[in-house]
Amino acid sequence: IDDYACMSEEQRRVYVYKKMYAIVEYAINNIEFYKEHYQKKGFSLSQLKSFEDIEKIPIISKDDLLNYSLEKRSNTSLNGFLVNTGGSSGKTLTFFAQPCQIGVEWAHIHRMWAKFGFKYWHLRACFVGRSKVDNGVDYEFARHCLSIDIYKPFAEISKILKEKLRKSPCHYLHGYPSVLSDFASYCETDSELLHLLRKQVKAVFLNSEYPYPIYREKIEKVFQAPTHSFYGHTERCVLASEKDEPFTFCPFQTYGYTEALQSGDNQFDLIGTSYYNYASPLIRYNTQDLVSDPTYSGKILETFKIKEGRSGQTILDAN
Repeated sequence: IDDYACMSEEQRRVYVYKKMYAIVEYAINNIEFYKEHYQKKGFSLSQLKSFEDIEKIPIISKDDLLNYSLEKRSNTSLNGFLVNTGGSSGKTLTFFAQPCQIGVEWAHIHRMWAKFGFKYWHLRACFVGRSKVDNGVDYEFARHCLSIDIYKPFAEISKILKEKLRKSPCHYLHGYPSVLSDFASYCETDSELLHLLRKQVKAVFLNSEYPYPIYREKIEKVFQAPTHSFYGHTERCVLASEKDEPFTFCPFQTYGYTEALQSGDNQFDLIGTSYYNYASPLIRYNTQDLVSDPTYSGKILETFKIKEGRSGQTILDAN
């Protein structure tokens, strides 16, 4: 990450090209899906001679992948663990991820959180999709966090949470914006818990959902702390962090190659490539997330804005 920050524009293009060439070469030689899909699209490795040729690599969709069995789009001989997308686009996708991707991901996440004083040994309270949590609040060793059962009423877990916060201060909250907004509303009715959190919390990290302003305003007002939203997904192709203003994200091109492909009037599909997943490669994968106002540096995507959630199944209320 440090090296990339110091590179010239040309050095960055070379860096991205080498990463892309390596994963494309591997996929063609080892993954049946890519060998057949690229042949159908008339693409071969010989066409990938420079950074500018990356746009010649065919974009793939979730539907393209679902037309093949997991085995035909994976290398099952590699060390990997089975994961699936949450289906927020309307369809789930099962694939293999590799353990090395976890370290890469946390290195980048810790870098983005450092602006709020975060160190890897700092404790977080995590409000994510955990439903099997002892007593509703429990320490999770692997992630060094307090894991909160978000399926239990907050009134049920309040006593245990307060006991843990008194023993081990928790300087950061982390989770789904909608859940943290609900938690903030509950804390307004529990003065003891609210006092503890206001005294301890330095920042609130939002992930997985579109951070609607109504959620962020509630969270920031109640906990009197800044919020920070970052973009990531199960496929681990794109990781982007808010920089100077809300809803403007800067992708880490050291994590995976991120592109914005125009699909309408100031509307772009977010395209991502995972550099580090050789078990189930995802190359120029259409995330189905819609972004706008992309900016570039040396032809590499520098920032983008998210104006709405993932395209797919949505519910509109009366307002």
